[in-house]
Amino acid sequence: MLGSDGALDIMDRFYDEMTAGRGFSKRPAFEAVSRGGLHAYRSAARHPERVACIYADTPVMNLASWPLNWPGSKGELGDALKYYGFKNVDELREYRGNPIDLMPVIARAKIPLRHVISLSDTVVPPAQNTLLARERLERLGGSMDVVTIKEGTAESNGHHFDLPEAFASARFIMKHSTVLPAQHEYFKLRDGLTLSRSKFERGGNAKVVFLGGSITCNGGWRDEVMRYFRNHFPTTRFEFQNAGIPSLGSVPHAFRLQEDVFGGGTPVDLVFVEAAVNDHNNDGQPNEQELALRGMEGVIASIRANRFTDIVQMHFIHDQHLKSWGENQVPYTVR
Repeated sequence: MLGSDGALDIMDRFYDEMTAGRGFSKRPAFEAVSRGGLHAYRSAARHPERVACIYADTPVMNLASWPLNWPGSKGELGDALKYYGFKNVDELREYRGNPIDLMPVIARAKIPLRHVISLSDTVVPPAQNTLLARERLERLGGSMDVVTIKEGTAESNGHHFDLPEAFASARFIMKHSTVLPAQHEYFKLRDGLTLSRSKFERGGNAKVVFLGGSITCNGGWRDEVMRYFRNHFPTTRFEFQNAGIPSLGSVPHAFRLQEDVFGGGTPVDLVFVEAAVNDHNNDGQPNEQELALRGMEGVIASIRANRFTDIVQMHFIHDQHLKSWGENQVPYTVR
């Protein structure tokens, strides 16, 4: 239905079901691919308070560009006339409810935007769609992050391509949106792992350390992680160091970190650290939560002193705390 009012009415009912009916986020990220640009931007203009951000891949922003000016879209042109209620092509051409016309609403709402486009796209030409929208947006004081590639595939007339900067696009979505309410979100991406990843991609020598209790010390999960790195970065010679000691919590890790992780003299590129599962060792201490917090902060602060070392920080709950968790009490090791 090409983002017509009828399509937006269906989207509104779907939104109500997913939020009020199923408890999903009231401000989701919108993903707009090709003709999805019509749906995303027209829905965002209708309900700007509902949109966390818009990520778009070669989006249609102008019906007078697509489907009107693309010879291969005669069926979709008929759909546009039908669902928008245009009497003829002239009415479509004069329509002023396109995404490019809705930039004032988008600018006022300050919705974060990121587009990925191909400069050789003749199906949805950037000059009539994304670049025109960005120009209008910037005149209104807004902004749009645009990632361009020179050429898309020949068989798609430049419209499709291997997505560039996919990691940055994922970070863009994660930065502006949440999957669950903040108090229940289980995953938080901070600065990413770009330092270690770039080194692994270049090849040469690299060092990865596993620090923590039995989760990092024992085989199984750790073996799979090491196999993952060897398979994904075949030109890199990895040194994997097992610095895990079962049953230890955050506090002893903080005291032994310099010797057991950095004592060998070889630069460490990446550290996996898990200690929360064993911070139940502090149970019954009058300052049990402070011990867990300061112990973990000590570990992180010491690692961060080596500014070229990335961190994957994991927190697991011990089974003895599952009962209190089930009673809606948050164990201090989680808190």
